Amino acid sequence: MLEDDFLGGRPSPSPAEGPHGAGPARAVAIAAAEDCLVARSVCRMLATNLGLDALDVALLMAATSELARGVLRHAGGGEMTFSQIARGWRRGLRIVASGKPATASREDALDITAYSSMQRVADEFGVRPGPGWAMVATAVKWLPRPLELALTGS
Repeated sequence: MLEDDFLGGRPSPSPAEGPHGAGPARAVAIAAAEDCLVARSVCRMLATNLGLDALDVALLMAATSELARGVLRHAGGGEMTFSQIARGWRRGLRIVASGKPATASREDALDITAYSSMQRVADEFGVRPGPGWAMVATAVKWLPRPLELALTGS
């Protein structure tokens, strides 16, 4: 379940919250097929810099490509935003995909992510209609729990 304000959880941390690797968001406009490759590259760079293992990076890159292609195909374009986030000891990568305003029906917008591999790869995932956007899909992939926390039971 996605701990985000649109699903009734506590508000998401801002990209600057937390001392460990949180940073500004990087937005990629999705208007052509080449933009899907740009989104994939940004995902790879941030996921690698965050410290995710090679398998998680590869899976996130593939899921990002699929999600970007869905935004392009079903909504006619939009935007993907990537940000490293921190919540307590947790550090992760948040990926937000937004479809273009009023270019897709609600059903088409939800279909973009209905079978997305992002649902399987991400630790948290949610889809909602957005203000002025056909849809907003948010995914978070967290780094694994540090061994020292696992051993102490914190």
